[in-house]
Formats: sequence, C-alpha cells, structure tokens
Amino acid sequence: MARREPIDGPDRPEPPDSDDPAPTGVDATTAQESEPPGRRWPFALPQRRTLALVGAAVLLVVSVPLVLGAAAGPERSTDAAVPAEIYQPRPWQAPVQQSPAGSAAVLFSGKGGGTGGGSLPGTYGSKVGVVGRDGSYRVLRYATSDRQVAQEVLLSPDGRYVAGDGSEEDPIGMDEYSGAVSVVDLVTGRTRRFAVNPGDRAVAWRPDGGALVLWNRGKPSTTGDEVAFDGHEVSYGYGGGTLRLMELGDGRLRTVANLDIAPFDPVFGVAFTPDGKQLAYQNGQRLHVVDMTVDGPRRPALVNLDAGERLAGAGAFTPDGARFAVVSADGWCLKECSGDARNARTWKLRLRDTATGALVPGTRFASVGGAALRIAGWYRDGTAVAVRYRVRGGDAPQQEPPTAYRSVRGVELLALPAVGGQQRLLRTPRGEVYDLDVARDLILNARFGGAAPVPGVVPVAPWIVVVSVTVLLGAAATGWLAWRVVRRGQRREEPAPAS
Repeated sequence: MARREPIDGPDRPEPPDSDDPAPTGVDATTAQESEPPGRRWPFALPQRRTLALVGAAVLLVVSVPLVLGAAAGPERSTDAAVPAEIYQPRPWQAPVQQSPAGSAAVLFSGKGGGTGGGSLPGTYGSKVGVVGRDGSYRVLRYATSDRQVAQEVLLSPDGRYVAGDGSEEDPIGMDEYSGAVSVVDLVTGRTRRFAVNPGDRAVAWRPDGGALVLWNRGKPSTTGDEVAFDGHEVSYGYGGGTLRLMELGDGRLRTVANLDIAPFDPVFGVAFTPDGKQLAYQNGQRLHVVDMTVDGPRRPALVNLDAGERLAGAGAFTPDGARFAVVSADGWCLKECSGDARNARTWKLRLRDTATGALVPGTRFASVGGAALRIAGWYRDGTAVAVRYRVRGGDAPQQEPPTAYRSVRGVELLALPAVGGQQRLLRTPRGEVYDLDVARDLILNARFGGAAPVPGVVPVAPWIVVVSVTVLLGAAATGWLAWRVVRRGQRREEPAPAS
C-alpha cells in the first residue's frame, strides 16, 4: 500500500492543471472535500466550534439581565417617598420572589402592560404592581382573577409585607392553596402561607404588622329594610360572617365578632386605632369598637350611624386615635344604580369621637365628587389622604360594588386638609389604575412627590428568559441548517473529478 504524503509536508507535489486528474497521493474523499479558494466561505468554521460559539452567544444574551438585575435600570432615589408619578410595569417585569427590592411605597392594581391578568391555564389571573421606595418596579402574581389592592391584596402599614389569598405565584390551573392566606415579605421575597377556612379573606392589618383581621363571608343579606352598600343589588351584598384575628407569629386565631345578617362591607367596614388596641367595624348602620387587649363578650354598638353614612376604610382613625372618619354622599342611589349616577355623587368627610361616637365640630373638609371615597391615612397635621373612585359610565344599572375591579375605570389619590381644599398627590396612567394602597408610614410623614423613574428593563421574569433562549436557539439552528443546505448545493455544482 502506497504511503500517503502529508498535505503540508516538504515533498508536497505541485498543484495539477485544472484538466488533470487528482494526484495519486491524495485519496478520492480528500479530493471531493477540497474546495477551490474562490468558493470557500470566509467565515466557515468546524461544526463543533460553530455550535460552541452559538451556545456562548445565547448564554451571554440571556445572562446579562439576570446578572445585572436592577443595577442596569435607571438611577434610583435613596430617599423613601411616594413617587410623584407611577407607570405600568414592563410586561416581563420580574416578580418579587425572584428579585425582591425592599419595602414598597405603593401597590396598584389595574389593567395595562404589566398589570391585569389572563384567563388561560398557565397564566396569572391577576398581576399587581409593586413600587419600591427606591423607585424600582416588581410584580406580584395570583391565580385568582380581578384582585384589587387595598381590598383583596393588602400592604402592611410599614410597606414590608403583602397579604393576599393563597394562590400567590401560582398560575391558573396550578393553584393548590385555595384554603390559605399568603404573606409575602418584600425584603426577602419569601412567602408564608397560613391554612385558614375556605372563604377567609384578609381585610385589615394590625398597625404593628404582626396580625391580620380575617373575614369569612356569611350569606347575602335578604332583609328588605337594610340594603347593601353602594346601591348594588341586595343579592350581591355582604351579609353576616365572622371576624377573626390571626397572629402571624404562630398562626393562632381568635374570634373578634360574629356578625349578624346586616350588611358588612370588607373594603370600608374595618379599621384599627394606630396603637392597635382597638378595632372598629361597621355592621349595617351600627358601628362597634372592640378592645383588642382583652377577650370578652361583644359590647353594644358605640353609635348608630346616619343613613348612608359609613366608616371610611382601614385608614379611618386619625394619628392620635381619638377620632375616626366617616363619609356620606349627596345624590345617594340605594339600588340599581347606573355608572353615571354613581359618578355624580358628592362625598362629605366628617369625624366622630372614638370614645362617644359623637360628631366632632370644627372641620371643613372639601366635598369630593366620585363613585366612592376611601381614607388611606393621615398626615400628622390632620390632613386626610383619600382615594377617589370613578366607575364605568352609562345609564345601565351596575351589579357590582363601585370599588370592584370590573366596575372601576380610574382612581385618584388626594390630600384633603381639614380647612378645605384638595391636592392631587400622584399621577397615574390614565384609565389603567383601578386601586392604590400606600404605605401608612409614608402618609403619616407626608412623604409624597418623590423621584419617579420609569420601570427598568431588567431584571426580567423567568418566562422571558425561556422565550429568549428558545427563539435564539431556534434562529441559530435555522441558520445552521440553511448553511448546510447551501454547502451541499455548492458541492453538487462542482465538476466531478476526472477518472
């Protein structure tokens, strides 16, 4: 058998003329795979090296947002404050659990690029915007649909924790915690779930953040003399049920009140005094104040509120706890109210004495138009901070409460000084924010008008990484296959070696 000479050896034969057959020192395979210099691709690389380079490029592209995290976003403020303006999170914004950014200034729910939700299995029914005290944006995700902040998703007074139902971070079809309440730590990203009775819902935080008031809904009120709040049909009313206090340290539960069949509104009907020692709740037109430092029988109602008057929400008590706010509306529609009729209401804010229930004279809060008005908290100087709701217009009766996700079409955060006047505190995307929950400590210290950076592009949610990797690998594979097809076509066009 003849010895094969190295191609690059010192005795390499001269290249033959184009019409000569291949040299006898080179086998047929080598001759077929050799390409004329004019036909060789300038970037051609061995297959293994090409695949290695493609894989390295894919890893680089997808790792950048994960490694850089929030550092690659816009410059952040170091002063804790509610921003002057909030924006929709990016559709791919990272969830809190993946990239916790610390205590929140604001939570908001609504419908837009980064909030709202889906209905297909594997998606999330609700996404809530979380704005950190440094201006960063994250999201919280729930399997259950139409979650509203300050209603079903509650920010603790210090902005560190968020309470919601047990489907937090569970996609639709995979929610395994229907009989649970979730508490998310925004500093660590850790979620704790507490087993509760099916239907239990968190309605208020104790001011120290160490406990939650849970309400288990009773049967709808069917009494003809007491109509459910806000003019929605009686069959949609909230009647009866039980209020219980759940300690987060050990999950211990104790009953606070057994409600009768009179209407109870979980959005407006419960409020703690700032020291956490007393809890007020409204049942029908009767308002009770419970001493939370002792266990004992339910006391008689403190006061019977005027017709159409209501407790003003979880932030109703003034900073000293000596008074609480109630709201009432002119143009009150009791039943089968249209959106136009709700928006035409004019709300009056008044104060009552915590000890006696009597009206407190001397305040002149401005009247506020809108479908509903809720007090979120107070400045130290006695200025109330309120959320005004506007609902979808029209002359057809609306069946759901005016604060419900499917009713609301916009909210405003207002400062209402006791001497009159009003000021808008926060700019929001028009028609895309349906409720707001603001950290109580920032309200108390009047920390508004802070820096308002737009949401950062990174960090991103895991699903966008999966999609990016899939697209990049698919593009690389398609390119590689196209290259192979072209190479094979070029080989077919080459003249066969002479025999």
